[in-house]
Amino acid sequence: MNSWKAIEKNPWHYIPIFMQRRLTILQVLANLAGATIVISYFNFIDEVRPVQEIKNTLVVGAIMFVGLVILARVLHRNWQKELIDYIRLKANGREVAPELKNKAQRKILNMPFRSSMITLLNWVLAAFIMSTYINWGPVEDTLANRFFEVARTFVGIILSGVVVCAIVFLTTETFCRRIYPFFFPRGGLVKTPGAYRLKLHLRLIITFVLASILPMILMAVLSYNKARLMLVMNPEDVIQSLFYLTVFLLAVALATTIILTRLSSHGILNPVTQMVKAMIKVEKGDLSASVPVSSNDELGVLAENFNRMTEGLKERYRMRQSLDLAMQVQQNLLPKGNLKYKGFDIAGRSIYCDETGGDYYDFIISGSAENERIGIAIGDVSGHGIPSALLMATGRSSLRQRSSFAGSAASIINDVNGG
Repeated sequence: MNSWKAIEKNPWHYIPIFMQRRLTILQVLANLAGATIVISYFNFIDEVRPVQEIKNTLVVGAIMFVGLVILARVLHRNWQKELIDYIRLKANGREVAPELKNKAQRKILNMPFRSSMITLLNWVLAAFIMSTYINWGPVEDTLANRFFEVARTFVGIILSGVVVCAIVFLTTETFCRRIYPFFFPRGGLVKTPGAYRLKLHLRLIITFVLASILPMILMAVLSYNKARLMLVMNPEDVIQSLFYLTVFLLAVALATTIILTRLSSHGILNPVTQMVKAMIKVEKGDLSASVPVSSNDELGVLAENFNRMTEGLKERYRMRQSLDLAMQVQQNLLPKGNLKYKGFDIAGRSIYCDETGGDYYDFIISGSAENERIGIAIGDVSGHGIPSALLMATGRSSLRQRSSFAGSAASIINDVNGG
């Protein structure tokens, strides 16, 4: 069964499985790819190190990676406690306290940000450990040069960690967007207090910087550092090393750009596509069309406003149907045609400016066959719409009922007025 169809079929059973398995695997793979790139760069591209030193670095990196994965898992588990409790109660069909529901909604909205921050914390720890380990050894250079090497390694690892954090954030957000409607069946994402909100313009700026500006800056800085080595090394060796560095950075930058662009555009294009489809349905008259609210940014606000708009259109459509029905009823209360009576042709017509109104005319025939009388009633209730129509119908009913009994026109009018 398709994974997302499984969630839609039984969300409260499959959501925790995907949160604890699939998301964890994706985050571990993203961090593993980042760590592999960093270790490859510092051991093969930046400086070709002895085999034994490379083996030691790989062992230390593997141990550190496992330890940081366990640390991240513990931090995630503790933070997700209320969220897991909420899902468990929903899966068992039990009542959920409003306070727990609010906490769960806030945490599911904050999950992408929380995951990326835990990832960044791990990369900071990794940068501190690896920069110290790689540059550990007998001091053969000045303290300033040693500090520069440590700082260069630390910053390089941190920059890689920032890119991985962005990938983790967007990956987690892509998953969460699919399950937000289950936590917010009536919308309200944008009104949840304490929820982190990433504006669209900031999202685009971050993606542009990480996918375009940062690789160019790294390329320029690292190429400059390689070029400086020509003063102390064989220029041919430096050029060869610079070639490998360029190929390596281009490959990494291209992969990073594709991943970040795809994940970022996915979070923008999908909601827009859903809104376009819903608007086409509304244009064709299907007012049941709605858009799943899958974010709390500007697109989420737009989706909620669209859903409120369709609800308003449905209400107006129901009101219009009621008015049309009221118009038919009211027009049926007026004479069906003109009156022809013993040499007289009496005509009348009422044209309403709205669907319903208070205009009224009627032909009332009363009395016996020998003493038959014709009455013509004309009235105009102040105002327009349903209230005037109801008052007109009431007046017509009272006037016709009273006219069936004997009495002058004055007494009939007086009795109808309650005199």
